[in-house]
Amino acid sequence: MFISIHDLELRSLEFRQEFPPEAVDLGPEVRHLRPLGASGHAELVEEHRGKKGVLADIRLVGEVAAHLELKCARCLEPVARQVAASFDLLYRPLGSDAGVDEREVGVAEAEVEMVFDPPWDPSRMSDAARLALNMF
Repeated sequence: MFISIHDLELRSLEFRQEFPPEAVDLGPEVRHLRPLGASGHAELVEEHRGKKGVLADIRLVGEVAAHLELKCARCLEPVARQVAASFDLLYRPLGSDAGVDEREVGVAEAEVEMVFDPPWDPSRMSDAARLALNMF
């Protein structure tokens, strides 16, 4: 599902989307029995920051529903459940919350120094670690 900011500048959009079971990974313990469904609306929300600053956010409000199968915690047999939830999400441009002095630091600019305080010594190791490293 792709929502264009240019479309949202003109009007809010309604959406209804189904996702096949393989599109959403809920882990090895959960199996989708039917496609996951999502519906709702998207709108552009303007946040005013001071006299001149305006930040455009995308707000998604809607519901999601799925028919899932999972193992019962007590008997370990498969149990089917209908799961539904509502959502109210706000998406904003990357870095828009950064302050004047804040910015992303790249790998080339980063310096890392490891400090052990108090200083590390072998007495801090567990017996299992010492045994694995033949330090007895």
